[in-house]
Amino acid sequence: GTTITYKGVGGTTSATTITLTFTPTDTTNYNSATASFSVTKVNAITDVVTVSTASTVTYDGSTHGTTASATSGKTVSLTYYSDSSCSTKTTTTNAASAGGAPKNAGTYYVTGSTAGNTNWNSVSLACSEAVTISKVTPEITLSPTSGTVETGETATFTATTKASTNAAGTLKAVSGTTSAITITGGASTSVTATASGVATTITYKGIAEGSSTITVTFTPTDTEKYNTTTDTVEYKVAARNISDALIKCDDLDNFVYDGQAKTLSNLLILLPDGAVLGKEDYTVTYAKNVDAGTAEFTITGKGNYTGTITEKEDATQEIEIRFVDKDKDAVQNGSTIGTYLTHPAFTSFDSNGMWVGKFESGYRGATTTGDAQRNEFDASKLI
Repeated sequence: GTTITYKGVGGTTSATTITLTFTPTDTTNYNSATASFSVTKVNAITDVVTVSTASTVTYDGSTHGTTASATSGKTVSLTYYSDSSCSTKTTTTNAASAGGAPKNAGTYYVTGSTAGNTNWNSVSLACSEAVTISKVTPEITLSPTSGTVETGETATFTATTKASTNAAGTLKAVSGTTSAITITGGASTSVTATASGVATTITYKGIAEGSSTITVTFTPTDTEKYNTTTDTVEYKVAARNISDALIKCDDLDNFVYDGQAKTLSNLLILLPDGAVLGKEDYTVTYAKNVDAGTAEFTITGKGNYTGTITEKEDATQEIEIRFVDKDKDAVQNGSTIGTYLTHPAFTSFDSNGMWVGKFESGYRGATTTGDAQRNEFDASKLI
């Protein structure tokens, strides 16, 4: 006997007759023969639907979903939800249509179905995870990544912010807990990060010797699509060299020989940027500051300041405590500033011929009265 296999192909509810025919090769000696049997009902087939494994992508402004296929080749209709129980469909703010594939960051779930017919039963898919759309994390690149600035000086660095899709937000720079650095420019700036990058210049100022970590943070306006991101850079503050400082001191007008060491008070030390040094920022040492003549002093920075003050156009490292000699012109730092004068009233000279009084600067016109020749200058004005 011959076994014949058949398969139901549709949801036929009435009887179906299957006819078998035998046709002999030798028709001279043999006749053809037929036989038939009836199938009363063929049941519809249950379709098999396969859904792709859940995926993870990064937000790019496009919709992302999953795919599904049916054994029957029929279309599988998918519906997307924003919750794991598949009760809240995606909306038009997040998809092309309600229940459509999402585009914004988040984790989304899906259900699906196929339509039935006489051959195939309809199929409904259980709720399952479909896709996770991650937020974009913008990039911050800081340049230079290290540096040194002197106390009181300013410097800059550049923060370049990038994002795969344009991201509006705020860039903020904050110095560390130490007081070494303060941010003076670009501390909080509105920027839109782009794929090519947007550069922001940030200015900082050295406050005290040491180091400080500057943290730069980009905070996006749309926190549903973008992450906040930070980067840090450490800058050092070196002691400021005071060799270019300007010296002012009222005492320079008041030195008169009295046998005591002369020191400075009301000393004002100005840096070119206008900063004024405090007494804790320097020390003063003296030499030759007792006898009449040229006293010397040196100012040396300490703490946040270093270096010594050298010759300056507007200040000198030497204090003239030079008094008027009855036989010489008055000289300041090598230049004659007063000439030999005569006046009978000036007789206050000590045994060494040095004037011991205090009088006006410059010289005063006088008359000649023979041998009573005296200089008339104020030694306290010789600087």
